[in-house]
Amino acid sequence: MPGTVTAGNNAICILADSIKTAISDDDLVIRYGGDEFLILSLTTDKDYWPAIGKKVNNIMQKQVMRQKLPYNIGVSLGFVISDNADDPIPITQGINLADAAMYSDKQSRKKNRKQGMNPLSFRQDTPVSQSLSLST
Repeated sequence: MPGTVTAGNNAICILADSIKTAISDDDLVIRYGGDEFLILSLTTDKDYWPAIGKKVNNIMQKQVMRQKLPYNIGVSLGFVISDNADDPIPITQGINLADAAMYSDKQSRKKNRKQGMNPLSFRQDTPVSQSLSLST
């Protein structure tokens, strides 16, 4: 049926809106792939990104409840902080590091779900950049 929004498209729209709501006005969000987003930021506070991930999840869960969706949406987070102005991480390397950290977080979330643990516990040991890779 033309014009019908699929569940996947709706989930991506909810994720995008949640990210835009959660981040600072100074941050830039970019859709990087099918369900992956990058956030470019000048923020180098390592506690900022896990807090953003939790905020995005909370906003998404409210949307899921508000829309009475028959499915849930979660987010995996990977980030890399490049705070050495004399030796910055090249953007492609930063994206690759953030993507690897996001994949690791995604695997950890799946494992936690199977064990009945909190799926929103983000890895604190993740090397972190001015890029954030989010995926559903």
